[in-house]
Amino acid sequence: MKSLLKNKDYILLLFAFGCYFGIFNGLSIILSYLLNPWFHEGLATAVGFVGGSPVVSGIIGVIILGPLQRKSGKFKKYIVICMIGNAVLM
Repeated sequence: MKSLLKNKDYILLLFAFGCYFGIFNGLSIILSYLLNPWFHEGLATAVGFVGGSPVVSGIIGVIILGPLQRKSGKFKKYIVICMIGNAVLM
């Protein structure tokens, strides 16, 4: 455990995925308040679709990017690109 906390790459990944997880959970909590002005009728359905879309797009991304990552061997490059793309789209 102590060796993990001294590994710079592990700390970077932990921080990146921790930030993403925190932002995702924070937005999930306030999603109904954000969508309420546009979806008075069917708010629960809209929240479900908007909240579930990152999960579905993540599954599709894993199916597409997983083999590309393994083929190229550039794991860190793909992770950084996906995290930047995620930040831009949010």
